[in-house]
Amino acid sequence: MRGAKIIPTGENTIYIVQNWETAPTSIQITTSYQTSTWVENLTKDGFTIKLGTPPVKDSPLYWLAIW
Repeated sequence: MRGAKIIPTGENTIYIVQNWETAPTSIQITTSYQTSTWVENLTKDGFTIKLGTPPVKDSPLYWLAIW
């Protein structure tokens, strides 16, 4: 499963809400600017994406869940 979200200017936390039978084993994240990313609170109900540096303008973020 994959998805996309716009990261608002200045935000460094994105919440992805999903309804899966089981939590994915891995999440791949791609941003449109250079920053570090990591996932927290990965459950069957979704996950949180943290960004090392917030964007200076609204920017797309793409994610891919893998089981």
